[in-house]
Amino acid sequence: MVGNKGLQYLSSAFPLFMKSENLLHSLTWHQLLKLKMGAKPTTLSGLSGSGDIMLTCFVNLSRNRSVGLRLGSGEKLDEIMSSMNQVAEGVSTAGAVIALAQKYNVKMPVLTAVARIIDNELTPKKAVMELMNLPQVEEV
Repeated sequence: MVGNKGLQYLSSAFPLFMKSENLLHSLTWHQLLKLKMGAKPTTLSGLSGSGDIMLTCFVNLSRNRSVGLRLGSGEKLDEIMSSMNQVAEGVSTAGAVIALAQKYNVKMPVLTAVARIIDNELTPKKAVMELMNLPQVEEV
């Protein structure tokens, strides 16, 4: 039986668990795509590879993170973009990355959900539900 303190711990740890799981899977899918496109493995482990994704996930100064948080809170993309004086490059490149993933036969469900949110095809809440309902895959 889980007491109140246990429930508080679980409710505070769950978002961190989900963020970590999504980050690890996203890194894996990004690396697979980049390798299929001819990238060097050493580049992927550096700041221009994994480091950029980690900054977007964890650093509040990231423009892409800012856009994502604001979309998640219910703001409309056009309102967000018109209020920014800098470029959040992920907004305009998400669709291009999805096209490359399709070309190289790499599934990228998190980025696909992001692109669909940007294209106003999916709400952030529905995206989370879709991602949480993906079939589990065996890890190697």
